[in-house]
Amino acid sequence: MSRRRLVASLTATALATMLAGFAAAPPTSAAPSDPPVTYYFHGGPTDNVTSVTTAPTATFDKAAPTGTQPATQTMKGPGNQDSAGNFLGAFWLGAFSGPLKDDVELNWYFMSPNGEGVALGATADVTVYADYDVDAGTARKIGQKSVVLTLGAGPTLNVTRLTVDTGATPIASNLMIQVTSSADTGQALTAVYNSTDAPSRFVIPAPPAAAGGQPPAVVHAADLPVAFSAASVVSPTFFGAEPQTTMERPVAASLPGAIDPNRVFIDWPADTALQSGQLYRSMDGGDTFRQLVDKACAPRQRPNCASGGGGDTENEVNPVTGTLFFGDQEVVAQEALATSLDHGDTFPIQQQIAATAPATGVDRQWLAPLAPGIHDVGGQQIHGFYTYHVPLVGQYIVGITAGGLPIPQPAPQIAGVEQSGQVRVDNTDGPGRGWIYQPYRQGGNYLVATAAAADYASAAGWQVNTVANSNPTIFPWLSLDSHGNAYAVWVAGSAINYSFSKIDDPANNPTLSGRPGTKWSTPAVVDPPSIGSVVFPEIIAGDIGRVAISYDGTVDHTGTPDTAPVTAKWDTYVSVLTNAMAEGDQPIEVRTGKVSHRPVHIGTICTSGTTCTGDRSLLDMIDLGVDADGRVGVVFTDNNSTFQTTSATAARGGPFVHFAKQVAGPSLLASKPTVAVAVQQGQRSDRPGDATWPNASSGTNLSSLDELGASLALEGAELVARVKLADASSDRMTTDLATYAASGYSINTDRLQYVVRFSTSRDNLTAGTTGDVFHLSMDHKADGTRGFFGGKLDANDGLQSPLFEGVAWFNGGTAYHRDAAISVTGTVEGNTLVIRAPASAFGLVTGQTLYSVQAFAMGGPRESTTTAAAGDLGDRSYSNPMRPVDVTPAFDAVLGTPPDPDATVPEVPFGPLLPVAAALLLGAAVVRRHRSRLVRDVG
Repeated sequence: MSRRRLVASLTATALATMLAGFAAAPPTSAAPSDPPVTYYFHGGPTDNVTSVTTAPTATFDKAAPTGTQPATQTMKGPGNQDSAGNFLGAFWLGAFSGPLKDDVELNWYFMSPNGEGVALGATADVTVYADYDVDAGTARKIGQKSVVLTLGAGPTLNVTRLTVDTGATPIASNLMIQVTSSADTGQALTAVYNSTDAPSRFVIPAPPAAAGGQPPAVVHAADLPVAFSAASVVSPTFFGAEPQTTMERPVAASLPGAIDPNRVFIDWPADTALQSGQLYRSMDGGDTFRQLVDKACAPRQRPNCASGGGGDTENEVNPVTGTLFFGDQEVVAQEALATSLDHGDTFPIQQQIAATAPATGVDRQWLAPLAPGIHDVGGQQIHGFYTYHVPLVGQYIVGITAGGLPIPQPAPQIAGVEQSGQVRVDNTDGPGRGWIYQPYRQGGNYLVATAAAADYASAAGWQVNTVANSNPTIFPWLSLDSHGNAYAVWVAGSAINYSFSKIDDPANNPTLSGRPGTKWSTPAVVDPPSIGSVVFPEIIAGDIGRVAISYDGTVDHTGTPDTAPVTAKWDTYVSVLTNAMAEGDQPIEVRTGKVSHRPVHIGTICTSGTTCTGDRSLLDMIDLGVDADGRVGVVFTDNNSTFQTTSATAARGGPFVHFAKQVAGPSLLASKPTVAVAVQQGQRSDRPGDATWPNASSGTNLSSLDELGASLALEGAELVARVKLADASSDRMTTDLATYAASGYSINTDRLQYVVRFSTSRDNLTAGTTGDVFHLSMDHKADGTRGFFGGKLDANDGLQSPLFEGVAWFNGGTAYHRDAAISVTGTVEGNTLVIRAPASAFGLVTGQTLYSVQAFAMGGPRESTTTAAAGDLGDRSYSNPMRPVDVTPAFDAVLGTPPDPDATVPEVPFGPLLPVAAALLLGAAVVRRHRSRLVRDVG
């Protein structure tokens, strides 16, 4: 029976029934000037049958699929492309009205069990019809194109673009998209749709086509290996995740004294119950960090007291004025903002704002500075932007005045944002100066909205542009180089996708009537093929064409991070691209190295945000920056220890936050030489006079806490730590303890503690980890007595929140307690503390590497016992911990090797993953097909 005879028997009532599902919303129309709109194909298990015998059920609308079970339509034989509603093909019918004259882009999935079809593809015809009459089987053809579909044994993404034109007659009621194939039925060509794994869809109007239409070739080069220093522990006390960093780097317009290239800030959300969002500052280029705490609310562990917090956090520094912005989320009730004009020493009460816009249910805030002189509102200079969204409602863009005050917005300027990424502002002298880029994820697309700073407050001032339609997961990330070129990265499937936007392209250049962010290159996959799964990609740009991408990856698993086995070992990596805008026959060169010197996580990584049922212990991001020498710095997280992982299947605890800086490889600044920094092994010196307390420029240096250096080595059968102080006398320690206690940052202050902390790693997995964290310590009490001890971080060290005292699952960080099984002795030799213990007590052997060795000089309450009275947790209280006053830089140590101040990194960290084949060195391209994956919501 012919399709035309079948449809003739269908009644108008059947058509009305089929379209009834659209009664909740009026017919959709699209005009050439409209912003892109995405429509998703939907249906059910009977679509193949109803396309033949009853009213068709396959349709489309703007709602993204939420289920995991797909719908399918399988071609039944060679079909006539000029027959509307051809039951031999596949089609979708939906309510639609209005004129339509534009390109349409389909991102749809096809598969076939037929080997020949998979090998050769399938020739197909795509036809778009207007106003299909189900009784007569007639429709008006408004677009058609022949294509070759790529097939796989499973759903395979295809991208199809075609032009549609309704001419002088607008669409009255419905739109049909149909695909037919001239191939025989043996190919079993099957369309797959209506699932989160295969969200087949179309976009009207289509995003601008990239030049050439093909992704740039990618070469993974083995020369100029990228390497990083031993990682500094940002806080020895508190766990943290989703850390963000700002590395100050002067620009041509920087005011005198405003920017210090040695100043680095790191923040992270900490505890919603205590409303704690934490902020740390380094004054030595990231070698060491100390926490910024307002004494008025010291138990909350935050730099400002006048607002809530504990949700997401973010910091940023204006590169011209040096103003420090700190934003944190009051759970999801509101976004708070605090501003410091003295680089974090203080946040004046009049510059602490609890609510920045009248919205609730807010999520993930971002900050971006604006150079002075670009825009003012009512005579007030705008020096930055604070952005955040209400999921699926929209993104708020809030201007920040020179005085640190936000200008609230009554409604979001960008509608329908599912998950936003880091906002960026072009502060360069390039043609895009003063333009704002807001990346976000919506409907399986990576979108970027752009606006001139002068138009930021108006919704009409923003234009939405499509970077890619490849199902980005986690956060979409974007950066701008010194000329204003834009670079985007995101995870699609289990690969890092990358695209760039040239500001000098006429489509993007506002001085040539273009608009920034309009035109993007075809995405390319840039992570090395040997890394099977990646997550948390972030990007930072330096000079033109020079970018670095940081991410966590594993070679133990291929596929999405959510499906990794419990044995998968994850490391943190950086890929450096020095010709990041290469096109045509010129390949993009990628050089990759490990940041972490040992695995940072074992097992799965859930990417579903706040809806995760898997392991979300690392939360959802890391971050990176670049310093004045073009060296990349990366902040990342590490919970690979038995303290945080008690078994292979147990839930992982919170991670420690680490920071490491590039010591080898290309610089991100063209005027700077290749990075080649000597790295000390076994010992590090520390600058004098930096044990200031309080942690502010006006603080008093406490000389008995002023560490001048530390070492860790194997001497015979003993592990020996040495910490040199400016003054190690007992009298000075007693005096400095009293000074620290009088400062009011701790209660029941009882002692000073000197901790030498180090991590281990081994080849084999034991109880779900490859390593542990240990310490050797000395404390000095108020009565002058001293004690030497050591231990492994475990259950007797965890910090407890007063709100959750006695709750086993709450561990917000760690103290450093004595383990009775480890025998420790020590002496004070002049101004050097010498702490000894049998190496065997830590399970250490000659030749073993110890990682991230650092000495911490701290003050605070007594060492707690597990039988502490209720309400008196001693140093196990999250609200009243030991606080670092001085810290030595981190180093690695190889046991049995004498400390060598000139020793360099002993290995090429990425060596095992990069074959040194001549083909790579000659520039052979590695091309990988995009891999699709499930779109997840990220909180």
